[in-house]
Parts: sequence; structure tokens; C-alpha cells
Amino acid sequence: MIKRLFIVSLFLLLSLTITGLIFLITPGFLRSANIPLSITGSAVPTEQNSAVNDLALAITAGLDNDYDKMVAIYDWVTGNLAYDIDKADNIAAYGYGAEYILETGSGICHDYAEITRALLTAVGIEATYEKGDVFLDNGETELHAWNHVLIGDTWYALDTTWGAGYVLEDRSGFVQKPRRLFLTSPKELELLHNDPEYKQMREKEYLLEMSLNKPVIHLPEEERNLFVLSNDYRNRRGLSPLSDEKRLLDLARRHASALAETICAGDDYSLTGLSNELTWQAADMNIRSAAIFAYSKWLFHPGITENYLETAISDHSEPLTEERWKAVTISAARKGDLVAIIFIFVNYH
Repeated sequence: MIKRLFIVSLFLLLSLTITGLIFLITPGFLRSANIPLSITGSAVPTEQNSAVNDLALAITAGLDNDYDKMVAIYDWVTGNLAYDIDKADNIAAYGYGAEYILETGSGICHDYAEITRALLTAVGIEATYEKGDVFLDNGETELHAWNHVLIGDTWYALDTTWGAGYVLEDRSGFVQKPRRLFLTSPKELELLHNDPEYKQMREKEYLLEMSLNKPVIHLPEEERNLFVLSNDYRNRRGLSPLSDEKRLLDLARRHASALAETICAGDDYSLTGLSNELTWQAADMNIRSAAIFAYSKWLFHPGITENYLETAISDHSEPLTEERWKAVTISAARKGDLVAIIFIFVNYH
């Protein structure tokens, strides 16, 4: 029998505290790509060039109504144009406008708003260029640009800059992550622009909604990488390496899947089921004690970076510093943008 199952309960409390806080649209990790706009001059549309017109027609080919055309243009802009961090830091050194962002493939909010309006105008849809102060997650304000679009008698609001993805908090890069959260009504976009808490809540809801219907995918390569990193961590501290306990892998994978499913459903996850199953298997496997960690994090890169894996290790380093643990089972699963990891550390009789 597992003699120290209270360890499981203690780690469960720690894990759920961590999991509950790691919705990554928060200060300290990512923020929307809303760097200040300092472009001077008029926002009046310039004469459309043929490249913009041709692109607008290609994007909307086969679409019969203006609403679908608007959505198609929003999706194209947010999915194909990157935020230019270097330009944001030195705007005067760069060009700007619809043609500029189309030629370079990147720009800032002014450029996003201009190309969005130009593409819409090219297919006969009325669109305006809007600008004003928006509130950031840290409470500061900055000047920003977006669009209003008239379809029939209804006005829509499109922020293709925020909809395109994120600038990393350390400004080391831009993550292209198109989202339709910022294709909405003017009233809703005003709330997203002016209430950081509301914006974070809506982004969390959107993440859950988008991930809920995605299949769970197991990540054997990441499991192997985590195992190697775990032993590297122990080796640097002069501890014996952990063996790879493969007999628990199916169990761990089932619960990594359950962890991902539960979080994406917006529910709380409990390790009780896993600890009970582990208890039932303990005698047959000669297990004396075990410790379980459940770890989850939203990840917007298509692949899992080594930095992410190292963070998962460092956040659960306590058993890695204890000589008593002789083996570990690690399972990793992904559901949409959520990555779930289960660690089971064991000691034998």
C-alpha cells in the first residue's frame, strides 16, 4: 500500500492553485499587441492600389453576402499579418499604411486598421478608421487604432491588431494567434478596450470555448523530453537518476486527458481518482509511496518549447530534490491550446 498518500493531497492543493492562475492572458506572461500608436497625419483612405483590390477580391471570392466577406477579411488579416515590434519601438524609421503592411507582411495597429479598411472598401463595404486610448492589463493607457464596419443597418467593430495574436511580455517576439474575439459589436469592443478585468475574463472564456471541442492529443516526445530534463535537474544536484516507470504510463495518460478535458470544460480537477487507482496497483508493483503532480498551462505556440518544459520541471521541483524517489512516470497531453502534464513519483519496497 502507499503509506504516504497525504503527499498526494498536499500536492493536489498546490497544483490546483497553480492551474487556476495560469490562464496566460495576464500581466507577466503575455499581453495583447497594443503598442502605442504615434503615427501622425490623416487617417483618410488613400487611393486603392491594384494589389489591395486584387487581394480583397481573392479573399472574398465565392462569398455572397457582406457579413461573410467582412469575416473573411478579418480572418485573413489576423491570420497573415504579423505585429512588428521593431517598428513599434522606432515608428519614424518605417513606412506605414495599407500598402506598407501588405508589402512587408507586418506593421502596427495603424497599419492593421488601414489594411482592414482598405480591403473592406475594395469590396464595397463601408468601414471607418477609429482611434483612441485603450487600457492595458497593468492599468496604463495607450493610443490604439481599429475599425467600425457597417453591414446593412448594423455596425460591427473589428480590432485586427488584438485579434492577430500577442506580443510576449519581454517583447522578444510576436505569437500569431488569430481569434475572432475582437470581431464584435462597438459596445463589446469598447468594454474590451476599457476594462482589463473584463477583457481577461472574455479571453479566458474564449480559450475554453475554442479548446473544448478539440481532441486530446498525447505527446510522447514531450514526455521523453520531460524525463530527460528531470534527470538533468537531479544530476546537477548530485542526486541519483530516476528510472522511467512505464507500467503507470497508461494510467497517467488517461488522467492527463481527464485533466485537459476537465479544465477546458471550466470545471475543477481532482486527483482523487488517480490516487485511488494508484493505490489499487501499488501492491502488485511493489510501490511503497508516491507523489502526484498535475500541471496545466495555456500554450499558444503550435510546438512545445524547451523553455516551457523547463518551467514545468522547475514548478514541480520538490520531489526532484529528494533522493527517496526512485522512478517517475510522466504523461503529457494537449487539447487545443491547453497542455496538461501528470507526474507520478514512486518509491519501492
